[in-house]
Order: sequence, then C-alpha cells, then structure tokens
Amino acid sequence: MGWWLNPLELVFVAGASGACIGGFVALVCSNMRMSRCTRIKCCCFECIRENLSEREYAEELENQHEIEGQLNQRKQQQALEEG
Repeated sequence: MGWWLNPLELVFVAGASGACIGGFVALVCSNMRMSRCTRIKCCCFECIRENLSEREYAEELENQHEIEGQLNQRKQQQALEEG
C-alpha cells in the first residue's frame, strides 16, 4: 500500500495541521498586541503601530486577568456539577 494516506487520514492530518497553525498565529498575534514595541517584524510580516499608554496597558492586563478568573470559575463550577 505504501505511505499514502486514505481520505479519512488525510482529512484528520489536514485538520490537525490547520488547528496547530491557527493556534500559533493566535499566540503570535496575542503577544504582538501586548507588546510595547512600535515596530514589530516577524518573518515576512511587519507592523508599525502606536503603543498603548501606561493606563490603557494596565487596564488591558486587568481585563485579561478578569477574563481568566471568570473562565477558571466556570471550569470549577462545571467540575463540581459533573463530579
């Protein structure tokens, strides 16, 4: 038969690859958003932007922590309901 993938395996490999690439792009974009740099260059992409003020940056971090806290609370509630 050889190393060729059947259609089901091909769909699975393509889906897994797409998910990995999408996760990597999301991670890079998230880190670039919180960066304090005015010029960001990654591989062949380049971005020149305004930085957030110190107050805006602090608010963004606070909002991110609140969202993470809410997600953790939901996970704990779901664990209690299931267990």
